[in-house]
Amino acid sequence: MVAATASGQGTQGGTLQGTWEMQITLTDCAGHVIRSFPSLIEYAAGGTVVESNGGTPQALKTPGEGVWRHTTNNNYAFRFKFFTFNSLNVFTGWTIIAGETTVDSTGNANTGSATV
Repeated sequence: MVAATASGQGTQGGTLQGTWEMQITLTDCAGHVIRSFPSLIEYAAGGTVVESNGGTPQALKTPGEGVWRHTTNNNYAFRFKFFTFNSLNVFTGWTIIAGETTVDSTGNANTGSATV
């Protein structure tokens, strides 16, 4: 299992809804950093989410698609799935990312964690 922490900036002023430019940091179970990379995550009205990142070449994975919901106060839960391929363009499986994030009091930053 790999854990990921994320922090990002948006311009929505107090809500998760919108597109966030994130920095994802992957860690192992002991908390050691594996690598970091940029990501764009769009939390759309109605509870859908689309994710695209610079950590894996796009030829090897589809964008992530899933759902998000408000839980309490400035806290939100999300879950999305993407399909993976090898360098010969053969389907190799999928990955599900599930996590939680908190929007800060300014509404212009959020921090969270997720598991694979």
